Amino acid sequence: MLADELIQLLGDAIQAAPPFSKESEVHVALALGLRLRGVGRIWASKTVSDSLGDPSIRRTRIVGLTKYPDLSWATGQDGPMPDVIGQIKFAGSLQPTQEPALYLGDIAFAGLDFARLKAGEFFTAAVIEKVRFRRYWGHLVSAQGGTFTLVLDPSSCKVDEIDGRTWVSPEGIARPYTRGDYNRIFCAGTNGKFLGLWHRPGTFTIVTDTRCRETEKYWVLLHVVRQARLDSELPLELWWP
Repeated sequence: MLADELIQLLGDAIQAAPPFSKESEVHVALALGLRLRGVGRIWASKTVSDSLGDPSIRRTRIVGLTKYPDLSWATGQDGPMPDVIGQIKFAGSLQPTQEPALYLGDIAFAGLDFARLKAGEFFTAAVIEKVRFRRYWGHLVSAQGGTFTLVLDPSSCKVDEIDGRTWVSPEGIARPYTRGDYNRIFCAGTNGKFLGLWHRPGTFTIVTDTRCRETEKYWVLLHVVRQARLDSELPLELWWP
């Protein structure tokens, strides 16, 4: 299973690396871990390429993706494009309550890209300082032991604010209830950028395989998209802006 292989790879790479001070150092450590495992074709930022002295690492734009991936690779040695595509966060640089919400946004974008492209494996991962994990990230680990679900139903949102913790259940189902919740997940601005979304009925559900691993200095959290589906009369490209 991809989730089991990925959490092993990520955990080993993080365990072998020195402490991190910024997110790009996490990307470098993981790219090095891929190289040590014999992965031939890697796509990442120029910072990663320069840090490893490896000009074969490049950044590419995949048509149809919502965001540039942080780290991607081809499972075949001669694959022309990546087929494992990831967003990776380092939880230690932003406000601790903000980071888990933005991570949920990455899960949403991974699910949207999975549904649009219908090819490749999409994952999100976070490398989290231990003190932050226990206090701020535990609600993103499913008590069901392996599955986490994000449900987006913006047309039924309330306008008023409530504490975001109340919409993540112990069973690992996250369902934002207010427009403020969406603002936190998608880095604010949704009232302007996504104005029409509040008025387009539909529910988008993302089911992920979830894994978690403790290393000496950090926790590594992983969500691999297993299923993404839209229940709406509109196609996805018209429902989501």
